[in-house]
Amino acid sequence: MASFQSLDGAVVSFLNYGTGTAIDLTKGGKQDGTPVIGYEYHGGENQKWKLQKVDKSTVWPTFTIRNVQADTNLDLYQGGKEDGTKITGWAGPATENINSHQLWYFVTADDAGTVFMIQNVGTGTFVDLLNGNAANSTEISGWGGYVQNKNPHQLWRVVRH
Repeated sequence: MASFQSLDGAVVSFLNYGTGTAIDLTKGGKQDGTPVIGYEYHGGENQKWKLQKVDKSTVWPTFTIRNVQADTNLDLYQGGKEDGTKITGWAGPATENINSHQLWYFVTADDAGTVFMIQNVGTGTFVDLLNGNAANSTEISGWGGYVQNKNPHQLWRVVRH
């Protein structure tokens, strides 16, 4: 059972529950606005993310998700609430004075605690693999949802490195 309490500071990869596709920062780009995409898992640095807990909550603690290669945060572009708002890599601090569009909850989606939905703190939208498409370079965006729907586009497994 994965516990996000124990993953503070850990380096992980996220694999889509339905496809096995990894959350990937395109070519490890360091520029603000670099697209986050779904891509076949290869374990490269652009698919590795450091989790930094930014509060003391024991229920749904808040995290930043920071790309290992680019040192940029997972960012819901301009904090958009609309379905399809792109998710990008964007500069920002790891632990203090962070915009809410760079803060995330991990919501347990199964009884065993091995599958999660990644929810943006500012909007309540979830990290979504567009149409559950397994093709390389599939867009990952923010999308509304509900845990009880168990939408496979929004379900993620964590691989610890």
